[in-house]
Amino acid sequence: MIQLLLMAKKNKTHEFIREQTQNKNKTVKTVLESFISEFPRLKSWVTSNKTHDFNRGRKNYEPMPKLFLLFSHYITEEQFQDAKKTLNITDFVSLPKDLQQRFSNVPADLETIDEYLKPILDWIDEQCTDYNDYILVQGDFGATYFLVDYCKNMNYATPIYATTERKSIEEVQEDGSIKTQRIFKHKRFRLY
Repeated sequence: MIQLLLMAKKNKTHEFIREQTQNKNKTVKTVLESFISEFPRLKSWVTSNKTHDFNRGRKNYEPMPKLFLLFSHYITEEQFQDAKKTLNITDFVSLPKDLQQRFSNVPADLETIDEYLKPILDWIDEQCTDYNDYILVQGDFGATYFLVDYCKNMNYATPIYATTERKSIEEVQEDGSIKTQRIFKHKRFRLY
């Protein structure tokens, strides 16, 4: 059913363009204005306050991707510098505080987390729709799996995670007990 609706919409678009371009007296601007007025969602997108990348048509121009942070803790300076260097990130976008609190504290007693993550999915739907951007997802295992799967299925920002090198230092205490200190050092980002 959905495929039939999509095909009908696509055919309607093609018919509209064909009809409009048959009249040679119409300018491109007039045809585009007519086309946009026929599709309300497109009209709202075109007239919204979104910034447009006017450099996109320039030769050798590559837009700088953003890195969206769905992270249980804060990004380290090493991770920040690595993202700038290896991924060409210029803009780091954190979750709003209320959503960060939600992502960092997924309740263990919930049977399913679909409804719990809904506000985060809504944020992703609004913010992370450019597949040229990246989204760093690390936290509760189930939430991470759910959100990475969602981003991949929707062809949104490319999900990545940070890898670390772990070192363990053991010190024997005066009372004979052993104190273990674990040190995590960022190594690189990797695609899910």
